[in-house]
Amino acid sequence: MNAKKNLSPADLIMLLASFLLLGCMVFMLQNQVRELGAARSELAKQQAAVAVDEERLGKLIVLKGKYSELQAQWAETEHMLPDNPDEDVLINELKSVANRSGMRLVQVKFEERASKQGYVEQPLKLTFEGRYHGMLQMLDDLRSCRRVVRVNEVKIAKGQQDSPIIQIDLSACAFSK
Repeated sequence: MNAKKNLSPADLIMLLASFLLLGCMVFMLQNQVRELGAARSELAKQQAAVAVDEERLGKLIVLKGKYSELQAQWAETEHMLPDNPDEDVLINELKSVANRSGMRLVQVKFEERASKQGYVEQPLKLTFEGRYHGMLQMLDDLRSCRRVVRVNEVKIAKGQQDSPIIQIDLSACAFSK
């Protein structure tokens, strides 16, 4: 008994409509899943941006707390940048630092100034003579000068034979406004 069931045209239309409806639902579901993935990706980017902004805000809050300290440092640094190069004043300051540490300033050679944004850089070559411990003390004292001086390079050479005196060549920069 081979029973064949014939579908009526109404059943066929209903079956076709059901498949069509199922296909539309699958298509819409895929779109929703894709949109959800894109939204999650955008959310992750926004959360990362918020984390960066929160970190920056934290740093700014810390700086705000240090405002008076930073302002005092600025005033001190501003004081250490004279309005003009004042090479004679600088030489006297360097002689004074050398003398306090038992060193002798032998030579000062000024090189060409370079104008930077907000300041002028004055490269110079300095030669000192003295003992090793005096050199260490002098380098330490340079940090407390009334003027900003940056030491770029230190070369130490032996002095006269059987003498504890050494020669120190410094490459440095002094700064002014």
